[in-house]
Amino acid sequence: MDFNEKLGVIRENLRRTDAARIRGLEIRVSHLNDLADAIARSPESGDSPEELRELYALAVGVSRDEVYPDNMNRSFVAGFDLHFSVLERIYLCRRIASVSGMSFLAVSPDGEGANRISYLRNSYADAAYTAFSSVLTTPSVTYCRDFTGVCEDVYYGRTKYCILPIENTADGTLPGFRRLIAKYELKMALTCSVETSGSGVAKFALLKKNIGRTEVPAKAVSGAYFDFTVNLRDDGSASSFGLGDLLTAAGLCGMRLCKIDSLPTEYPDEYSYELLLSDSGDLEGFLAVLTLETPGFTPVGIFSHLAPR
Repeated sequence: MDFNEKLGVIRENLRRTDAARIRGLEIRVSHLNDLADAIARSPESGDSPEELRELYALAVGVSRDEVYPDNMNRSFVAGFDLHFSVLERIYLCRRIASVSGMSFLAVSPDGEGANRISYLRNSYADAAYTAFSSVLTTPSVTYCRDFTGVCEDVYYGRTKYCILPIENTADGTLPGFRRLIAKYELKMALTCSVETSGSGVAKFALLKKNIGRTEVPAKAVSGAYFDFTVNLRDDGSASSFGLGDLLTAAGLCGMRLCKIDSLPTEYPDEYSYELLLSDSGDLEGFLAVLTLETPGFTPVGIFSHLAPR
């Protein structure tokens, strides 16, 4: 038998295994749907994402060392000593989100208070204020002496919004301002770009106290984004969920990676990142993946970037 004949036999054998694999996959997906539906509709899943995660972790085996809660129906999770691939776990999370109808992120509307904005005045911040105020109803301004005062105005409720620079073409991400945002638990409402000297660009953020979209006219927007930080422990085990797995989940949810920064951590086996994704797909499904697989995540903003005027 020459090479071409051997190749023909091998290809035919592979075609037969393809058909068997597809049949097996269809059966597997059906069982995954049953498992996701059972988790989402179980009384033990509770009314919060945290309670749902306990049930998910026990059923899927993400966290083998967790103790069964006293109120857990142990017979439900008994026998789930199976291996689920990362793709299957992503599928389960998205299916659970769809079936449960649960919101995996507590968003808050901006409210009806005055659109008062605080910031430290300079020519670039003035340009950012002009851009943000153009899409808000009857905005007003408070000038601060320093950036700490800018953040404290929002934190203590003296103003609804504040403005901070977050990156520029010369330095990239500005970690000092990112630390202020984290310290005062501020959330991005809008971003805009301001031209600086030497054909550079600085990006500014309009920040508020609660997570949630700030509605602006569609013609004023050039893109919608989701920004978050996440701590990951990738120990190489089958149950670990690493950065590559997270990016796979984002891609399957139709969300594009726009930017990623590595952040310092206190532990040698832990990795921390800030990711900026396009809000262009199944955000609720992706939030389910984050909640159920990587609970150490913090949303920084669901926001729009304003188009140049």
